[in-house]
Amino acid sequence: MLCVITPGIEYRIPGRALLDRLRSTTLSEMMLTSGEGLLLPAPLDAAPYSTIEANATCGEMGTEEFCRETPGKRGIACDVCEGPDGPASRRHPPILAIDGDPSTWWQSPSMAVGEEYKHVELIATLPDVS
Repeated sequence: MLCVITPGIEYRIPGRALLDRLRSTTLSEMMLTSGEGLLLPAPLDAAPYSTIEANATCGEMGTEEFCRETPGKRGIACDVCEGPDGPASRRHPPILAIDGDPSTWWQSPSMAVGEEYKHVELIATLPDVS
């Protein structure tokens, strides 16, 4: 398996990038917790080092309509999901839940498609760095 996390740096062992990042945390990246006198590592977003999967995704069985509530007074907006062969703007696979881009997302199938989509699982797995 080959992961490319940082341009120019390749990791051939899953989880190696995360392990290297944790090991390279310097004192300047530590933060003092108020009142405790403890030094803790700065927060680290583990999403880029994770794998993610879902047991169902909107559009994987063909074109599918979905609706979502939008912020403010815009109400409900509906759109169409398409599978892997559709345009990128209409695909919503699990990897888009952790890609760091607020304009992309994972979309579960609508419960209107079937009762089996009442319990959909989205599972993120952190790498084993042992």
